[in-house]
Amino acid sequence: MAGSLDTAPLDAALAAAIRRHAERQRRSVARELHRLDKAVLLRRLGLGDEAVQVAVAAGSAAQLPSPLGAWLRERVAVELRHLARQARGADPRYDINRHIAVKRLSRWLGGGEDDAGEADERTPGRVLNDRFAGCRNGIARRRRRPD
Repeated sequence: MAGSLDTAPLDAALAAAIRRHAERQRRSVARELHRLDKAVLLRRLGLGDEAVQVAVAAGSAAQLPSPLGAWLRERVAVELRHLARQARGADPRYDINRHIAVKRLSRWLGGGEDDAGEADERTPGRVLNDRFAGCRNGIARRRRRPD
């Protein structure tokens, strides 16, 4: 018998290559989802097909044509105010995911980085529910208070 071959270094190298490949794939999918999310949100804000394509293709908000950028900033500000009113009033039509997406778009329009490659370090839903449960209970108590 010629002796046994030690495959530990090869196994470690393959495992590292698999992890790197999986991370690249995850980032690629996240970028594509972020791009599609931005396109859907821009369509819901009232942009036409050509303007959506220009906005999604832009790497940063500074690359947007100035009339489009100004219109988007104004429209996003109006939408954020509307969503904040809905959240404060405990409106059943309030959508926290839409609020997050509009806030992310607002940050991008303000010159912030595109979040496509961000690490997934979100606050767990249980923590958010506990945080907002106190707010909703306070609103309910105020509404029930006899005048």
